[in-house]
Formats: sequence, structure tokens, C-alpha cells
Amino acid sequence: CIDKFSVASSGRKKKVIEENEKRLIKKVDLILTITSHLKKYLCSITNKEIHLIFNGAQIEEIFEELSKEEKIPDEIKNIPEPRLGFMGTLNAKVDINLIYKIALQKPNYHWIFIGLIEEEELDKNILNKLKVMNNIHLLGPKNRQEILKYERFFNFCTIPLLINEWTKIVLPLKFFEYLALGLPIISTPLPELAPFNDLIFFGKNENEWINKIDYLLNNHRIINDLKIKEQKKASEFSWKTNAEKISEIINKSIKK
Repeated sequence: CIDKFSVASSGRKKKVIEENEKRLIKKVDLILTITSHLKKYLCSITNKEIHLIFNGAQIEEIFEELSKEEKIPDEIKNIPEPRLGFMGTLNAKVDINLIYKIALQKPNYHWIFIGLIEEEELDKNILNKLKVMNNIHLLGPKNRQEILKYERFFNFCTIPLLINEWTKIVLPLKFFEYLALGLPIISTPLPELAPFNDLIFFGKNENEWINKIDYLLNNHRIINDLKIKEQKKASEFSWKTNAEKISEIINKSIKK
């Protein structure tokens, strides 16, 4: 179980999704989920054992990429620092109003977005304002290898998601990739990220984000120490490690 899809729906559609989820749960022999809130939800509708396996990332691939000497991509080489990076789709989960307020107050912060833009899900007025700002850089989607070559030249990795019923069950996949990069992570206070609060800087609003970023820009030692902690933690969340955990769960289930 990777998401609670009924949260983003309403009316008849919501009911149908919930009914299908319960029907599926009755049929399966093994249930895996990726967040503690999803596990809690599943435990409320079934007595079957629920196994929590966090998401992961291609940790080894990222470490290998970081070990190479690479030139900064032409597309971002003239973008001044600090560069605040976001990797992923700009959709209804993203707090673009927060991004706009920070970009407006701090024109020296340069935001770099890599990924699709779901324009129909976003506030058109705010999105149009972002598109014409000099410190907003919407680069569009990149392939996997390109993304790694861009991300390594960020100064900060960001998770500016809205806090609502939908996102309270979200543990962004990008978080584990950000850990492997060893860069400071700034996020809105997503409940599922709380257990990692020694590795993330949380901000509820634009002022808290700005304060955290300015603090880190003036404390490079903290950034260097954080890099070591982040990358050590990232090693626990490789897809290889996850596959081994799942394989063990399956084998134990078969032997029962």
C-alpha cells in the first residue's frame, strides 16, 4: 500500500475506492506499506499483519555519481547560489504559495525545479507569477542520469508540501535521494518526516524557511557535519536493502 487514494477523492468515487481497498485486503496473503500513518489506517480495517517498509532510493548509484568529477550543467551554471532544488512534479501537494512568498522576500535565493508541472492542479495566478520571476527556474523533466548531474549542484534540497489530510500520510520518495546527496534538507513539517528531525530543518511558513536557510548559510560546519550523518543514514534505504527485507518477510510468511 503506497497511498490512501480515497483522501484525494470525494462522494461516490471515494466510497468506491474504499470498498475496493477493503475487498483487495481480504484477498491478499501479505500486506506491505510505506508509512506509519498508512499502517495505522490499514490496522483499522483489517486484523492481518501489516509490514512497514520505508521507500528507498538508488543510493549506490548516487554515491557513485558523487564520487566523480563533474562539470556543472550549462543550464544551471549561470544560476547564482544559493540554489534551492526541488525534484519532482509540481502538483496539488506542493505549496506554491509558500514558494512564491519566499522567492518574493529573498530574490537572492534561486529555486530550481526539475519535473513536470501539473498546471490544472495549481493556482494559475500564483503559477503565472512564479513563471516570470528571475529567481524561479522551471527546467522541466529530465532523465534519471541528468537529474543526478543537476542535483549535486544544489545548495539545499526542498520539500515544500502542503500540510493536509492527503500529505500527512506522505513520506516523499525524494527525501531518501536527498539524504544520499548529503545536502541540507528544508521541509514543511510533514508528520511522516518527524522521525528524521535530526536530519531535516522544518519550517511552517516563509519566515521560518528563510531563518533556517540564512542560519545554515552562515554555519558551514553544520552543513559539513550534516552531510556525514545524512549519507550514513541513506545507506539504510537502498532498494537493495529494501528488497532483502521484503524477501525475508515473504520467506517467513511462506513458512507459517
